[in-house]
Amino acid sequence: MHDSTTITVGTVQWNGTNMIQGTVKAEASNVVSELWYLAGASGAGSVVYSLSAGNTGGICTLSYTGVKQTTPLDATGWGTDSNGTAKGTITTVAADAMVIMCVGNDNNGGVGTPGANQTERADFPGDSWNQVLVSEQLVATAGQIIGTYTFGATPWSVTMISLQPVTDGGAVTFNSWRSSMGVGL
Repeated sequence: MHDSTTITVGTVQWNGTNMIQGTVKAEASNVVSELWYLAGASGAGSVVYSLSAGNTGGICTLSYTGVKQTTPLDATGWGTDSNGTAKGTITTVAADAMVIMCVGNDNNGGVGTPGANQTERADFPGDSWNQVLVSEQLVATAGQIIGTYTFGATPWSVTMISLQPVTDGGAVTFNSWRSSMGVGL
């Protein structure tokens, strides 16, 4: 997540390997959130990103097991608005997909509350201007999912992806997460 609609993410790398942008960025009043992924990563490592200009940003990395390595992405979704409830829509194709929702909040809107059936994985403030919130939801049946986060009435942007399981009926399982704020982490 970063704080300007005129700034672009140049690269995102895990241990020197380029990651793939999973969603089109969602923009709302200078809030941009993006989801990137890398299949087959294993072991300890670090994520580094670059921005097209010297703005600050925040990053949250999550690790999952049980994800189909050849085609990890099932679907993508996003949303933008400026009310107190962030809302994103995604339509999953695979059963047992894991939906991940990332919300960027302008003006550090306070503690966020994820919607029903969502498990919060990150809710950390940035500096005086932003906040990153991440949740997940395991979806047993394919179809439309509406993810929400409730917080103060400030602008926000949301991006969503769903990860396919290795096999039908298989489980995509959360492994770990880490977050950072700064430039070019």
